[in-house]
Amino acid sequence: MIPISFVVPYRWLADRAGRLEQTLRQLGELIVTPDEIIVPVMPSNELWCRAAAINKGVAAAINEWVLITSIDLDWTSFDIDDFRSRYLRGDPLITFMHPVPGMPEAEKGGDAMAFRKSSWRRLGGFDEDYKGWGWEDIDWVERCREEGLELIQADIELPHIPHPVYETAPYWVGQLGPFYEWKMSMRAERRRWLENLGLRGQPGM
Repeated sequence: MIPISFVVPYRWLADRAGRLEQTLRQLGELIVTPDEIIVPVMPSNELWCRAAAINKGVAAAINEWVLITSIDLDWTSFDIDDFRSRYLRGDPLITFMHPVPGMPEAEKGGDAMAFRKSSWRRLGGFDEDYKGWGWEDIDWVERCREEGLELIQADIELPHIPHPVYETAPYWVGQLGPFYEWKMSMRAERRRWLENLGLRGQPGM
């Protein structure tokens, strides 16, 4: 059996505690030792950062395979043994189908994704420049793509549970998209610079 560390980043809000409890109960019914569940807690003020919480959780994971999930997915129909046998091989980034009513396919983020801890370490973790929530997952997928990880969407649907809309950090409203585009352009420029110097692919580069 290939063990999995589930990381459940959680922003402390009183009316969300029930959802966290439900998620932990559902996951608890799936896992067996040495699987584990890690819940890195974010503050409820404007300083919260989902990327930082994910990094904290992955750093604490004892297993090589890590699965990130929000508390807004329904895991009751998830076949963990089937998932282990079909997908946990090689060095991929695995995403899941979790349709959100009214949201275009391209705008669905990474409510759940799985990858190796060694890949997370090699890529430097999630980018904590993205404050609040949103775009840190899209940034991560793009960086995995750039580094040559195989991108796999599992044919497993995890229903999205409706919930009130919670705002991201106030000073990021309307800015995350343009910030992501700027980040991508800077990374592309760095790759071109390294390639011109013949350093692309060298350790630490």
